[in-house]
Amino acid sequence: MIAGATLILYASHLGPPPLLSVSEEAVVAQARSLAASGTDTAGRPLPLFFQVADEAWVQPHAVYASAALVVVGADGTGARLASAMTTTLSVVLMYLVGRRFLKREWLAVTVAALLALTPALFAFGRTATDAPYALPFILIWLLTVMTFLERPRMWLIAAAGFALGVGVYAQPAAPITMLLLGGLTIAVLWSADHRRPPAAVALAAGFAVPLCAMAVWFAVHPDTYNDTMGRWAILKAHIRFPLDGLRASVNWITLGTRVSFYWGFFDPSWLFFTGPERAGVLRGAAPLLLPMAVLVPLGFSRVLKSAPPGSAWLLLGGLAIAPLAASTLGEAHNIGQTLTILPFVVLLAGHGLARLLDHDAPVGARAAAVILLTLSPVQFGYYWWGRLLG
Repeated sequence: MIAGATLILYASHLGPPPLLSVSEEAVVAQARSLAASGTDTAGRPLPLFFQVADEAWVQPHAVYASAALVVVGADGTGARLASAMTTTLSVVLMYLVGRRFLKREWLAVTVAALLALTPALFAFGRTATDAPYALPFILIWLLTVMTFLERPRMWLIAAAGFALGVGVYAQPAAPITMLLLGGLTIAVLWSADHRRPPAAVALAAGFAVPLCAMAVWFAVHPDTYNDTMGRWAILKAHIRFPLDGLRASVNWITLGTRVSFYWGFFDPSWLFFTGPERAGVLRGAAPLLLPMAVLVPLGFSRVLKSAPPGSAWLLLGGLAIAPLAASTLGEAHNIGQTLTILPFVVLLAGHGLARLLDHDAPVGARAAAVILLTLSPVQFGYYWWGRLLG
C-alpha cells in the first residue's frame, strides 16, 4: 500500500513534462544513447561515468535507471519516472527503517509518510537528475547496521559496507558522504561493544567491492579522473602530495567558507520557511515541512536522553555528516545534493512524535501531536496544488 500510494503521488502529471532543465537534458541525452546503442553520446560502451560537457561528467545511477525507462517517453517522461520509482523505493525502505528504529508500526508508517510528503523529496524525486539516487543506499545502510546491532551477523555489516560502496556512484556528493558514513559505522560498532576486527574488516570489504569497477575504469581511462572523482572527492595532485591536500583543506579561507556553508544549511529560516530561490526546483518552497521544526528538536532531545548508543550515533552522526559533502563542494543550500539528510530528519521527527504521545504525556502534548500530524498533509497539499497550477 505504501509503495502504491507513493508511486501514484510521484508519477502523476509527469508528462508531457515542461521544458527540461539543463541537468535533466544531460541525463536524458545519455540515457537515450545508452538505450539505443549501449554507448554514451561519445561512443564509449557501457561507461562508468558520462561526459555531458567538456569538463562536466555525471555519475551512472541516474543514467542507467533512465535508460531502462526512456522508452516510456522520448520527451523525458521515462527518465522522470525512473526518479519517481527510485523515490518510491526510498519511502518503502523508510518504513522498514522506521520499524527498526522506532519499534512501533504506526510510527514506521508515519515516518514513511512524512518522507513522501517532504517538499524537497517531492520536487527532486520527479526530476530526471541524480538528486534522489543516493537515498536508497543510505536507507539500506541504516537498515542493515541497525539489524546487525540487534542480531550480529557479519554478512549484515558487509551488506552495509556494500550499500555505501554502490552509493558512491549515485551523485557528486556521494563519495565523501559514503566514506564518512563508513567511518561513522566504525564508531557505532565501537559504541555498541562490537569492537572485534572482523566487523570492521567485513564493512571495509563490502565497501571496497563496488569500487573495483572504478579502479578498472580509471586504469582504462586515466584522463577522466580529474573531471570526475578529482572534482567530487580528492584532487589527483592531492593523492600524489597528501600534505598539500591537507593544507589546502584546512587553510583559514577555505575552512571558513566551508563552515559558513555548513552552518548555513541548518538555518531554520530557509529549511522551514523561505526555502531557496523561486527559480529553482522547489519554486521558493521550504525544503522541509513546517511541523518538522517542532518535532525534530523534540526527537533530538529524546534520542539524547533515552535512545540506545548505537541508534543515537547513527541518527545524530548521519544528520551531521549529510551536509558536509555539499559544503566541501562549495555550494550553499544545495538541498539537491543533500537529500541524504531526510531519513535522519524524519526519524528524529518520529522520535518527537513518540515523546508527545508517550503514555505519561499530558493531554496538551497529545493534542499538539495530532495538530502537527494534521498540518503536514495540509501543507504538502498546498504545495502540491501550487506546483500543479504553476
